[in-house]
Amino acid sequence: PASKAVAPRAFLGFLRERLSSKKGSKAQQVAKEAKEKQAEAVAATTTAKVEPGDSLQDDYGACGDGKPKGRRAGVVLHPTSLPGSYGTGDLGEHAFRFVDWLERAGMKAWQVLPLVPPERMFWSPYAGQNANSGNVLLI
Repeated sequence: PASKAVAPRAFLGFLRERLSSKKGSKAQQVAKEAKEKQAEAVAATTTAKVEPGDSLQDDYGACGDGKPKGRRAGVVLHPTSLPGSYGTGDLGEHAFRFVDWLERAGMKAWQVLPLVPPERMFWSPYAGQNANSGNVLLI
């Protein structure tokens, strides 16, 4: 198995500790060694083969630029696809019930797609009339 990557905070703590006790060119050598150690650890994890269904390493979500990398699930559903009083869904009661269901189901994201008024020829929300306004059908 590949060695685990050094989390950025742990690496910075190691580097800070080593540099605080060293001066001059020795400190530069320590910094270089620490950087090489981190590069080796990252290379070991990025080149490790992961098969579908394999468990991720323990520190998977903590490594990198600070953005969570844990597995998440979500749903792509435009609000107009929800049930509604006027033949189309809106951001009313059914949307709130849908969000409650997402939470109970363990979902972490609801991608709603563009909510702007659609263009009038093909009614596509991707070519909306105004990117700064909301669709009045959703209110």
